[in-house]
Amino acid sequence: LLNRWREYQILPVGIALHVAGGLVLSGVLLAGIESLWVVTALLFLTMSFLSLVFGNVVAVAMNAAPGQTGSASSLLGVLQYVFGGVAGVIMGFVHDGTLLPPVILLTACAIGALLSGWYASRQAGVDSMEETLTDSRAPE
Repeated sequence: LLNRWREYQILPVGIALHVAGGLVLSGVLLAGIESLWVVTALLFLTMSFLSLVFGNVVAVAMNAAPGQTGSASSLLGVLQYVFGGVAGVIMGFVHDGTLLPPVILLTACAIGALLSGWYASRQAGVDSMEETLTDSRAPE
C-alpha cells in the first residue's frame, strides 16, 4: 500500500473501517444475534482493520516530530498504557457478563480515534482525501 499512498492517507481509511466494523458488531449484538461464528468473524474483521492503523499512526507521529522521535515514541507508549488503563477501569464498572459493553467501548474508542485524527489533520492542514486523489505514489 505504501508504494501507492502515504501513511496519512491510509490511516483515516483504516480507522473508518475499524469504526464501521465496530458499529456492525454492535448492531448485531443489539439485535440479539450472539452466534459464536458470527461474532467471532465480525470481531476478527473489525480487529484486522487495525493492521492499517498501528504502523501508520506511528509513522505519522514520528514524521510530525523530526529530531524528537525518541520522545514521540515514548509519548506514544505512555498514551497507550494510559488509554488502556482508563478503558480497563471503565470496563470494570460497566461489564455485565455479556459481549455488548466491550464491543460498545471498542466502538467508542474507534470513534474517538476517528474524531481525533480528523481534528489533528485539520490542525495540520492535511486533507487526506484530496491528497489521496492527487498525490499517489504509483510508479511511473
